[in-house]
Amino acid sequence: DALKFGKTIDLRYDTDVYLFARQHQNKIVVVGINRGDKEMTIEFPLSALGLTAENYVFSPNGAELSGNIVIQTSQNGIAKLVLPAKNVVVYKVDKALN
Repeated sequence: DALKFGKTIDLRYDTDVYLFARQHQNKIVVVGINRGDKEMTIEFPLSALGLTAENYVFSPNGAELSGNIVIQTSQNGIAKLVLPAKNVVVYKVDKALN
């Protein structure tokens, strides 16, 4: 639902990378596009998504991946996501279970 109906939140964009979120009700996905030749690690504050400094899990799904994509987590209110070179990754955002 978030991809189809959600509002778009731009998180980062430059020549090679576009990172944005789609948010609908309590569902959030983060989409990362890296058209560059190098893997990129992107950091952004959870507050950009309207989330608190609690820990969240960013699970990759919905994309065919080349490279080693694993579940990413946030710490201290900062999310850090890996975007492989020449690839697209869709991360589903969920609150981490303690």
